[in-house]
Amino acid sequence: MQRIEGQLYDVLSQEEISIAKLSSTNKEESARQYGLSFPRELPVGIRHLHFYWHKWARSRLDLQQCYEYGRTSGVLSTLRLVQLAHIIKQKTPQVVYEFGAGVSTVLIAQMIKSYGGKLISFEQSPKYYDQVQQNFPEELKDTAEIKLCPVRLDWFGDYRGIYYDFDAPPHIDFLYIDGATRTRGNPDSDFVYPRLNADIVRMNDAGTSIDYAVTDHRWANYLFYKEVLTQYSVNPSRWWKSIIINKR
Repeated sequence: MQRIEGQLYDVLSQEEISIAKLSSTNKEESARQYGLSFPRELPVGIRHLHFYWHKWARSRLDLQQCYEYGRTSGVLSTLRLVQLAHIIKQKTPQVVYEFGAGVSTVLIAQMIKSYGGKLISFEQSPKYYDQVQQNFPEELKDTAEIKLCPVRLDWFGDYRGIYYDFDAPPHIDFLYIDGATRTRGNPDSDFVYPRLNADIVRMNDAGTSIDYAVTDHRWANYLFYKEVLTQYSVNPSRWWKSIIINKR
């Protein structure tokens, strides 16, 4: 997707800035505290098991393209790549959506290309979008469609949510949530404000059927998702360092 002439990216409107500057609600503060207090480390005995399992699982993946891409275009978390590979091998999703393009985009496209899957990845930053387009493996561009997309901020009940502004599809087999982040596209929008990742909530409200979804950390979303996504089981995973969302 090319830039749309006159379209502003990675910014909030004046109305959204006004929303962003309001004090946190009680539920937003509870979500924030949950995110801060969620235990990052596994118990000692399990931590050692996790270390050797992670090393073994990583050795069974072809991550060369990811390593090469990561050197120029993104932060690389091998645990997250192992998790995504595990899900794709287990579920062979045909339609994958990703919020926040990066090294994970390369891995997902590489894996689903073998059976004809399709990845739609959204990015809010024009600078990072250009970087992704420049360095993304040419042979994977027919599998992954990377879209530069504006973000919006709005209320979802007692929570403020940031989301990519696109038409919700009828069905997604697998969704990976690694964005949106707070806006940095201009000085007016570049400040810290309460926001949760609301794309999955917005799509659920629009009738999108999502079979399976995971987050990259983002623990603060847990209480939000658990309250709003009543058709899904929502569980934090210390093993994967992720929130796992599964259709009931």
